[in-house]
Amino acid sequence: MNVVTLSECVTRFSEAGIAAGDTIVVHGSLKAVGWISGGANTIIDALLQVIGPQGTLIVPAQYTENLDPGLLDQPIDPSLAKVLRQSQPPFRGKATHFPSMGALTTAVQLDERSKISDHPTCAVVALGKHAKWITADHPLSPAFGWGSPYAKAAELNAKVVLIGVDYSVLSALHTVQVQTKALPWCIHAACVGPLEAPHRITYLDLNYTTASFNVIGLAYESAHPISPLRLGHAVLKVLELTELLKFAKTWMERNETL
Repeated sequence: MNVVTLSECVTRFSEAGIAAGDTIVVHGSLKAVGWISGGANTIIDALLQVIGPQGTLIVPAQYTENLDPGLLDQPIDPSLAKVLRQSQPPFRGKATHFPSMGALTTAVQLDERSKISDHPTCAVVALGKHAKWITADHPLSPAFGWGSPYAKAAELNAKVVLIGVDYSVLSALHTVQVQTKALPWCIHAACVGPLEAPHRITYLDLNYTTASFNVIGLAYESAHPISPLRLGHAVLKVLELTELLKFAKTWMERNETL
């Protein structure tokens, strides 16, 4: 069995097209990679080494457990939904545990230099030159609209880094759903405030879905051939975010309407 090392990660990320000064949005699965000497910290350290002090690294920190139970993909019993609404721990910034996020998010979150955006369900954590700006003033609604971390990443001509995952996890595509107005609005609710005195807030936002993301991603690859590499057992892909979002906007306008 091969062991993935820091030096190998640095080499692969550079070969895939990541360069000094880049802003990168990273989604990955350590399980897909296999045995990594140093685990998640090795992946993050290698990415930071490649982008250097002028670069910025962004990972999702989505607190999906804080979504209102009525918005979950699987319907649940109303009595259970009531219990969840009354007991869900609030979003507490970097002190929040994100059960649905992987080890890469945790590694960045635990870095004392990192910054987190202030959104109760759709936050990001960032490290590097533009981390403070990326995470500042995250709008409550639309969570993926103008001024959101992903919209700011696009302004910086960010690159998307996919490590052993498909396009279904690519949260930045939600920014296009806001632009195309292809989804209905609904009432969202989330728990916020200090642990000793949490409270629930309600707000309007889109009823986001990732149902078409893999279709869009594969269509993009057909029109814009990329050269995937291997990192351990995982497929490594690096894409230009602005190009992908432009393609996704055209695709959604043709294929998704209210």
